[in-house]
Amino acid sequence: YMKDFVVGGVFDVACYKFLPQPRHAKSWKMKYDYEAVDALQEEKFNALDYQGANYEVKIVAGLPKHVFVHPGDKIRVAIWENDTWTSENILDVNYDHDKRALSFKTYRLAPHCFLQERCVDYPYMRYRLRSHKEGKALIDIDTKRLKLRFKVGPGWVSLIDRVEPEFAHLVKKKLPANNLLVELLKCGVNLLPQNDDALTANIVFKSTEAEENAILNVATAIQGFYVRSSKWNMAMGSEKIAVLLHENVEYDVEFAEDQEKDWRTIVFYHNKVACISARESAEVLEERSYRDSVTHANLDILLTRHEIFRPEAVDRLRDTRYIFFIETLKKFLKLTRILSFTTS
Repeated sequence: YMKDFVVGGVFDVACYKFLPQPRHAKSWKMKYDYEAVDALQEEKFNALDYQGANYEVKIVAGLPKHVFVHPGDKIRVAIWENDTWTSENILDVNYDHDKRALSFKTYRLAPHCFLQERCVDYPYMRYRLRSHKEGKALIDIDTKRLKLRFKVGPGWVSLIDRVEPEFAHLVKKKLPANNLLVELLKCGVNLLPQNDDALTANIVFKSTEAEENAILNVATAIQGFYVRSSKWNMAMGSEKIAVLLHENVEYDVEFAEDQEKDWRTIVFYHNKVACISARESAEVLEERSYRDSVTHANLDILLTRHEIFRPEAVDRLRDTRYIFFIETLKKFLKLTRILSFTTS
């Protein structure tokens, strides 16, 4: 496990000997007749001990046009030594956003790279999921740096509403969920958390079984409900995942009247689902069951048995016309892990 990842590829810094140069003799200029054996020869160069003194070598490298660098990012350059990346002996690192030029000083000539923290964009701040038409959904993810919006359809996901040139090749392009997220990773936007990232990000590690149960139920519910993150998610501990649920039979992207009383806090365990009385405006978590409801095997049974929402919204949980869309949404949620890596 590495806490960082390489962005923009690796650039090799090396020193080469000059090829034999033309010579002047009186009025004659004699040019060397190069042969294949006269190829450039790399010269071993250690600036820490070059001719008995230490030399700093300044390097200027341009980052690829698809690499996104946020104004608040910590710019880090690393060198490959002893089978790992290290930032030791890298000095005066700067990045010119206008010229997209990365400059630094190094004592060694070797492969270098631009490093980004794995947890640069998560834990996520908040998310919102809702269907805006039949078989289509919009997902908003507020990361630590960016507010991203995705459109999800059967078999594809697309990034929308971004104007940065670094994302121009991805905006509105329909791609499989894993392909899109890998392309964003190449841009320096990491939405692919690993289990070990929970410790690095200093958040509660959520049970894999509880997460899978939450993904299954949320993906099914999206056709009739608006789902958003709850500030109590981390306070629930490792064995429970909390979300907020609101009817959305009209496929609203935003609610004209968004009142707290219309939202319900749903909690997913590894093998059951509950509705509790917790409120986002409260200062203390209230885990008492909502209207004396009890836990059930899935969200459909819970909402039906206790009439928590209107039947026309609950009935959509059983709509099997959009299975491919639901499977795509499940895959996106499983890869981004927004249900378990969001703090508010």
